[in-house]
Amino acid sequence: MEKENVSAEEMAQGEAFGEYLARERRLRNISLEEISQRTKISMKVLQALEASRWEELPADVYVRGFLRSYARYVGLDENEVLLRYEDQRPKIQKPNVRKPFPTEKRGRRKRIVWGVILILAFAALAYIWIVGRKSGERGPLGLPSPFKGAQGPQPAGPTVRPQPMPPPPQQGN
Repeated sequence: MEKENVSAEEMAQGEAFGEYLARERRLRNISLEEISQRTKISMKVLQALEASRWEELPADVYVRGFLRSYARYVGLDENEVLLRYEDQRPKIQKPNVRKPFPTEKRGRRKRIVWGVILILAFAALAYIWIVGRKSGERGPLGLPSPFKGAQGPQPAGPTVRPQPMPPPPQQGN
């Protein structure tokens, strides 16, 4: 009979956070499916919350939003639920290791790709120059032509040959 005189707060001190949520929900005869439909929180997340499976939950900011919606729907004080969550959730400490930004990796890759492109372009120009020197022919800009018999652009239309100028008229003799 002593257990009946124990307050809900004292009873909740020894229970896990998820057990607290499940107990409060069951006291109000509300199913997880109903909460999921009304709050749009997935069943997977609700089940993880009530089982205190922290590793299956999304980022903390989302969990807090879910808990606010859950508490509002079930009829619990949002702030009390969040305080209990703060007390019982595992404290995740991030290692103090600097991870490279993705842009650093991408930047290095870009430099390598551009380096290869420049080397290939230089090799192509060197090839054209060497082939042109061996053949002795010149292209339209005076550069060596990589193709034998290559000629510059031809003028459009008929070719006009210059006519010699007539001699100047003779003056009074």
